[in-house]
Amino acid sequence: EDLEYAATRLIRDAEVALESPASEISDRPDLPPLFTQKGAGRSAFDRLWWQQTHEEIVQEAVHGPDDAEVRRHTAMRVYAQKYEYQLLRRYTRIKSNRRRREQLASVADKVDEKVRARF
Repeated sequence: EDLEYAATRLIRDAEVALESPASEISDRPDLPPLFTQKGAGRSAFDRLWWQQTHEEIVQEAVHGPDDAEVRRHTAMRVYAQKYEYQLLRRYTRIKSNRRRREQLASVADKVDEKVRARF
């Protein structure tokens, strides 16, 4: 059970990392108006930026994601896989080529809709 839980957390972390845009954390982000006022230098903003970024990274590394969130994502993925399998089995039995292609093309949308409605 512990191995499955650890694997689930690792998979979730990898999925989150892959889904997040590459430019989310920048070493020189755009300055908000507060730091562009006269007399406010770039160094003060950079220092604050790195301090907050470091705190977030350490917090995530030490405590990891919320356990309830990890379980929810796991349940959503399992439910989606089961429902997708059901639809694919049903739709591959359709004899009409045109109708079968249309139904198979709509599987992903139907699964997403069903998961959103359930969770």
